[in-house]
Amino acid sequence: MNSSVLTVNVGNTNVSVALCTATAAGVEVHRLAAWPTRDWLAREPGTRSGWLQVLRQGQATEVLVCCVVAAVEPVLAEWTSDAGVPCRFARHTDLRLRYAVPAPERVGMDRLINCSAAWRRFSRSCLVVDMGTAVTWDLVLATGDPDGTGEGVFAGGVIAPGLDTLAHALPSRTTLPFVEPIAVDTVVGRDTEACLRAGLWFGFLAQVDGIIARIEASLPEPPLTILTGGTAFLVAPHLATPHPVFPDLTHEGLAFLQK
Repeated sequence: MNSSVLTVNVGNTNVSVALCTATAAGVEVHRLAAWPTRDWLAREPGTRSGWLQVLRQGQATEVLVCCVVAAVEPVLAEWTSDAGVPCRFARHTDLRLRYAVPAPERVGMDRLINCSAAWRRFSRSCLVVDMGTAVTWDLVLATGDPDGTGEGVFAGGVIAPGLDTLAHALPSRTTLPFVEPIAVDTVVGRDTEACLRAGLWFGFLAQVDGIIARIEASLPEPPLTILTGGTAFLVAPHLATPHPVFPDLTHEGLAFLQK
């Protein structure tokens, strides 16, 4: 890849932008801006002007995009074109991966790009746990090329509600109050709010730990498990087994697509 590239990660909740720079050690990711995804869907003028300012400041010659919200694609393409900058949306055929799933084009691009980035970084089997609006566990398997020149195999994964999504679920279906999902120490609550916080927190930890353990048990050798996503730093210290956190894995994976 060339020295620097502007990358955009369009998620269900937020759109984040980063400047990725190639170094001898890999890719350095510098976050530049973020906006709520709903502001892009609403074509908010302030979001458009902020995006155009980022394009000017980043001196972008190309923008690489991972998008899981299809309705944002035409907005992003239009606004980027307004600045005279080409915009390229990542597709599964762009990645150095082989696919052991029947329809890779229907898998979320963030999941595939994360697995591609993990493969490029470690050249070994990896389980990527991405904690956002949803939490996903995605498996990329090594193909026997220890020098990393070959392709990893995307073997599939698991999808479940993320921590914040779980926090909003009960209030939307019951008269129970909403509570912010935070780390707590006490399992048994003494009022409704404390009970909800304990259920959210310890239930989510058990979900993450439990699915990691089941995936590891299904394989001949355990993969390297890595964490990413907006909730990863909050959750990581409390899991049963320590796992490294790579908060910018999607941006890193996008940077590898630069021609």
